[in-house]
Amino acid sequence: MRDINMLPEEIYRQKDNQKKKAFLLVRVLIFIGILAVLYGAVYSLDMQTKNRINRVEDQINELADIRARKEVMDRKVAELAHRENVLSTMDSGKTNFFDLLASVEKSLPPTVVFNRQEADGGVMRISGFAGSRAEVADFAAKLNQLEDVENVWINSVRAGEDFSFEITFVYEGGGQQ
Repeated sequence: MRDINMLPEEIYRQKDNQKKKAFLLVRVLIFIGILAVLYGAVYSLDMQTKNRINRVEDQINELADIRARKEVMDRKVAELAHRENVLSTMDSGKTNFFDLLASVEKSLPPTVVFNRQEADGGVMRISGFAGSRAEVADFAAKLNQLEDVENVWINSVRAGEDFSFEITFVYEGGGQQ
């Protein structure tokens, strides 16, 4: 026996159209789902890349800070080394004033007595009394032989009971006192 289809053809077409619409809707939804998954994957990769970039930038900033601190420390170390070098050259060029006076006193003849001594910027003036002109000349000659003394001048010798004199000389390193 054969089935007779008494339903109109429009109903079959509507069912076919509904199936086609449903199939098309499923395809569109699957396509939208795939796009959503792809978008999520791309978004995730983008966020990971941004996080990595931020971490690298933070590391670069930290290294830049460290480098800046290192440069500041290097400059300060260089400045300290320069200051130490300047101080050592100043100390090496100075004449110890007390050692100079001790060596001047050692060169004194027995009858020579100091009345006054002044030191100003590397120049020393000594005034005093001596028993004779020869002792003043001998004292000036001994001063000239001292290590840090140069340009010894006998400014004046006055006769009286004792010979009063004034001697001027330049000593090294006096300008740095």
